[in-house]
Amino acid sequence: MARAISEIKRQIPTEAQQQAASVEEILKVLSDNKNSVMAFLDIIKEMHKSGIFDILQGLLKNKNEVAKIGFDFVQVAGIPSMMKSGIVAMQFLRNLDPLKVHMLLNGLNQGLKHEIWMLHFKPERGRHLRD
Repeated sequence: MARAISEIKRQIPTEAQQQAASVEEILKVLSDNKNSVMAFLDIIKEMHKSGIFDILQGLLKNKNEVAKIGFDFVQVAGIPSMMKSGIVAMQFLRNLDPLKVHMLLNGLNQGLKHEIWMLHFKPERGRHLRD
């Protein structure tokens, strides 16, 4: 007769085993996606050659000065008034009834089709639109 299991021993991996498993998992993902990784690395290489990383690094190192210049530009260029106008326009559009807008645009479309037909088949009646 078999002996009863009275104790369960857990296998807890050591830190070195966990790191080795993590490295193995990363290598598998890299090898499965080799083409994508190579394309991404090529993009990064080109960005480095063109100096984009140097520009970004300079911006990040001088973020306070850049933010001040940007804020001054926003104030001088009148962007707050443009933003306010944009917000007012969005509020106006939000309050429009979609059914009424659809009916209005449909009527406009029908009217334009009619006038085009008039210009084509009865040019004397549509002359005021043409001239």
